[in-house]
Amino acid sequence: MRAARVIQTLAALLFAANGFSATSYGDDELPKSEDWSFRVAQTIDKAFRQGLAEKAGTLLEVNASVEAGSLVATNEKAKIELSSIHGETLRLGSKTVVVFQADRFFRLKAGSALLHLPENASPISFSSPICLVEFSGSGVLLLEVTGNGGFKAIGLSGEPKILLSDGSERIVKPGNLTFLLENPAKFGPILDIDLLTLISTSNLISGFEKPLACNQDLIRSMLLQRSRIRQRTRAFVGDAKDNQGFQLLNISEKKPPQD
Repeated sequence: MRAARVIQTLAALLFAANGFSATSYGDDELPKSEDWSFRVAQTIDKAFRQGLAEKAGTLLEVNASVEAGSLVATNEKAKIELSSIHGETLRLGSKTVVVFQADRFFRLKAGSALLHLPENASPISFSSPICLVEFSGSGVLLLEVTGNGGFKAIGLSGEPKILLSDGSERIVKPGNLTFLLENPAKFGPILDIDLLTLISTSNLISGFEKPLACNQDLIRSMLLQRSRIRQRTRAFVGDAKDNQGFQLLNISEKKPPQD
C-alpha cells in the first residue's frame, strides 16, 4: 500500500518537475508548505535565495530562512549548510542550484549536495533534471547531477533507501556509489568508493568551519570499510575533483602472500 501511494506521489511530482521554470509560477500557483523550512547554519562566500515568483534574489546570511517556493544558488566559490526544522541537514557545493518546490520535495538542477536524514525522518522526494525518486530511511548521501541530467548518489553512513516510481528500490550502503539514469529513473551500476579518500578530500564534508553533526557516523563508516577493503583484490577509489565532483580511479591491490 505504501509503495502504491509513493508511486502516485512521484507521478504527480514528475509532472510538476518536468514543467518547472524559475519564472513560470504566478503568485497563486506557488507550491505552499507550512511544514518544511530551513535555516542557514553556515555559509562560505556568496549564496543567494530567490522566490520562484520573484525577479531578484537576496544574499543568504546565517540564520536566514529558506522555505518552499524558493530557489537557492551558489557561485563558484560558495558553499552553504541548511538545517531543517525536522532535523535534516542539506549542504550545497559550489555552482549548485536547488529548488524547494513543495513540502519535502527539492530539485537539484545543477551541482552537488550532501543530505543527512536523521532517525525517523519522513521520506523526501527528490529530482535531478530528468530523474525523480524518493529518499527514505536514515543516513548521509552525497548527490551530484550528471552530464545527462541524471544523478549519482554515494552512501556515507546509515542505510538510506532510494525508491523509484516503478516501485523498485535500492539501499545505498556506506561506500556504495549508484547511478540514476533516464526518464523515468532507472538504477545504474553500483561501484565501491573509498570513504577515507572521499571524506578527507570532499569540501562538502570537510570544507566547512563547523563539522557535520553526524561526523562521528561518517568516521565509523570509514573505519568499518577500511577493515573490509583489505580483504579485496580490487577497489574503486573516490576523490573530489572540486566542491561538486567525484572522481573514480580503478586500482588493484596486491594479493597477500601465499603460505
